[in-house]
Amino acid sequence: MAIRKTDPELNQALIRQIWMQSYDRIQFHIETVQVGITSLLNPEFQATPESPCLVAAQREAHTLSGSLEIFGFVKASKIAQHIKLGFLNPTVLNSEDVNQFQALLMDLQKEISPSQFIFEEDRNL
Repeated sequence: MAIRKTDPELNQALIRQIWMQSYDRIQFHIETVQVGITSLLNPEFQATPESPCLVAAQREAHTLSGSLEIFGFVKASKIAQHIKLGFLNPTVLNSEDVNQFQALLMDLQKEISPSQFIFEEDRNL
């Protein structure tokens, strides 16, 4: 059985298609993390590691980290991982920490904006 080399252009097209199909789901993960961060900014919110919105935000940050790494967004993946760790023990977070998570989430969104996912064939246009 001969091993056939794959066509790089076909690979890029397939990756692009999968990314575009996944983008809405990635946005859902980001929105859930945002809800967790917003909850932490609310002074009336009693943050515990078991708070449902924080559990969901931590889970989605974890999923986001793995998904972004698969697509090659290493920096964005590390940002998501950092945010996830903050949700693990929210009782020790102060407002400065939470504001930093807010800024990190904005950085993550910039990292994965559609304009950042450029393929070789796009560079040749």
